[in-house]
Amino acid sequence: MRLFPVLLWILFPGYQAVLVVKGPRAVRGQPGGLVTVRCQYNRGFEALPKFWCGGRTWHCSNGRIVETTGSQAVVKQGRVSIRDNHTQRVFTVTMENLTLADAGTYQCGVLKTGHPDPRNSVKVIVSSGLTKQPDAPSSLNTDLNFSPTAVVNDTRFIILFLLLLLLKGLIFLSIIGATVWVSMLYQSSCREMKPDGQGCWAVTGPWSVCGRPGGSVTVRCRYEKGDEDYSKFWCREATTLETWRCSNGHIVETTWSEAEVKRDRVSIQDNRTRRVFTVTMENLTLADAGTYQCGITRPGLNLRHTVSVIISPGAHTPVLHGERGPQSVACPA
Repeated sequence: MRLFPVLLWILFPGYQAVLVVKGPRAVRGQPGGLVTVRCQYNRGFEALPKFWCGGRTWHCSNGRIVETTGSQAVVKQGRVSIRDNHTQRVFTVTMENLTLADAGTYQCGVLKTGHPDPRNSVKVIVSSGLTKQPDAPSSLNTDLNFSPTAVVNDTRFIILFLLLLLLKGLIFLSIIGATVWVSMLYQSSCREMKPDGQGCWAVTGPWSVCGRPGGSVTVRCRYEKGDEDYSKFWCREATTLETWRCSNGHIVETTWSEAEVKRDRVSIQDNRTRRVFTVTMENLTLADAGTYQCGITRPGLNLRHTVSVIISPGAHTPVLHGERGPQSVACPA
């Protein structure tokens, strides 16, 4: 059983080796004659270059023998030629004037930049015991009943592939869950020891701000030394089960500079000297109330701080029921 396609798929999510390229498992010719190999590929790969090379596994030995240019023109290199038919999605390789040294395992494949190349292995047999037919390939070469590689026909491989797909998803979800859990646990314990939040996380700020309809609120978020050059953002927090991400993207974001950026009624400006970025929401409405995040866009996991925005239409002082119990939040007069 060939496990290389499965392993490559796990390492490279974009890998599509299964059922992308298929062709004969073996072709036979005689010295001085020729063999023709027709390899079929899936829809969507018409414009990609096709190649022929020697090698037993996913690696070509001594490079590609011949390769198309992405068009249907014939390309010939020495005694080997290749031609692609975009309509039938079949490319044809012809080896002429065969010698005994031409016998071996070859690969017909599709060249995909940035991904392992989908390919099919073909064994070329050169035998002097055949009746000489120099002007025509053998019946094996003209067989158009393409069969997928043995790995696709093996039911056990299909089951293994699906199990690995499930395992990959479970591992990914476990990593995300563990990251969120550790983050929330750390912030919760730190807030109990340091009510002001300073030093708890790379981004700190107020837990809540309060404003009135038609008014404005200003949120100042601090960050640590070394994060000056990263962009800063303001967004609505997603559901309680997905607090690590923003809902519907960033509302407003800096451009890696101290210039003010404004989008509709929300603006943001970074002060790198003080390591503070300021978010202002103007012309408030009741619909603006909710949980937001001020954060830093960094490679990997973004750093962020959660802020509750309260809109109070009356003159009374609202009460915020947060992690530290009921808290009175005074709205500006």
